[in-house]
Amino acid sequence: GWHQPGTAEVNGLLSSSGRIMSYSGSDEEVEIPAMIGDYNTVYIGPHAFADNTTIKKVVIPEGVTEIQANAFSGCTNLEEVVLPETLNFIYQNVFRDCPNLKDVLPWLLTFCAHILSHNIWSIFVATTCLRIWIT
Repeated sequence: GWHQPGTAEVNGLLSSSGRIMSYSGSDEEVEIPAMIGDYNTVYIGPHAFADNTTIKKVVIPEGVTEIQANAFSGCTNLEEVVLPETLNFIYQNVFRDCPNLKDVLPWLLTFCAHILSHNIWSIFVATTCLRIWIT
């Protein structure tokens, strides 16, 4: 179908100028391409995978810098997320209501500690980090 300029779709992943907007596929494992259309994938957009109850594993490619609010909230069967080293910001409630998710908490704690040590707005950042998984 017709898309806005800058948008492209691959395997049910709709991207707009490098931001993953939504996923309409039915795979249990989703590997997000590092490039969709003419754009490098840099953001996982808000609510992009929200309330998807099929996905068990997501691989986020190197080059992605942000996972935006509620991107995976309500993914009740999500067990594993592979995060890139390029990631530098996770918005609130990204993994809200993901009861089966394993292994992300230690990474998030390291991530938050890293940000806190480099950020003067530490109170703000600390509360943001907590909101990632505490509703």
